[in-house]
Amino acid sequence: MSDYKIYTTKYDRVLSAREFSSEPPSDSRPTSGQVSLSSKVSYHEYSKLYFDNHLPLIMIECTQKMSEKTLNFWRHDTVTTLLIDHSGSLMTNDGVGSVLARLCAETLSGALSLIETRHEILGFTTTSWHGGRARTQWARDNNPSNPGRLCDTLHIIYQSFEDSSVDPRPHFSNLFRRDLLKENIDGEAILWAADRLLRQKAKRKLLIFISDGAPVDDSTLMENGNSYLKNHFHEVLNDMKTNNEVELVGVGINHELDAQFDKSIYIQNEIDIKKKFFPFLTNLIQGI
Repeated sequence: MSDYKIYTTKYDRVLSAREFSSEPPSDSRPTSGQVSLSSKVSYHEYSKLYFDNHLPLIMIECTQKMSEKTLNFWRHDTVTTLLIDHSGSLMTNDGVGSVLARLCAETLSGALSLIETRHEILGFTTTSWHGGRARTQWARDNNPSNPGRLCDTLHIIYQSFEDSSVDPRPHFSNLFRRDLLKENIDGEAILWAADRLLRQKAKRKLLIFISDGAPVDDSTLMENGNSYLKNHFHEVLNDMKTNNEVELVGVGINHELDAQFDKSIYIQNEIDIKKKFFPFLTNLIQGI
């Protein structure tokens, strides 16, 4: 993979969402979860109203139109990974990005469960701002030039293939924790998710990527150039398209992904979930 490198993986972490949820927040201010500037409806009120009214109907309509052959293919020959970017930019604009990411995650989780397809749900961010302990070690090593990725990654497992009985939805509240949402190393996260996906036996392997922006880690970019992480992200995607072992789908939260993903959708507000995301999901499920 070109000249991409990692200074150290010593401080990287992989946690279950349950483990992270049990850690006391270092910043007790959650994102506000406002989804309407006019009504100021909280996420929790809106979510219950939204899913009670819309999700059951759209999923009934979707599954009723599926042929038995298509439904069996999802149940027996397809595995799916949902990978969610937990970046700090989700907190902008009163946390609307967090709301939209969570709505998409809950919709996908519910849909995949209803059609009984094997799936797992993952998240990614960094453990801290400004490079964390990796940068501290780099400084102790006399600041070698071009160090490569210079931060501590945090990968989160909401639901694994091996533990499908876990209900991940209560832990999606992590998307509202300011102490969790930091920076994002997209290329490595996709490689991690794809590696887990490729271990599964199935004819079709589908990776659905939810993101609200390009990969960013200030510590890494400061020492390697502004395009370092973006270049790696594009290389990873191009290699995966060439290998054709994993099908890629992008869900952009106020961020266009159509240049990188053959199948993608752009979500700008909560109205888009019903008007755009549900039809997109229906076509994805029905069209195989």
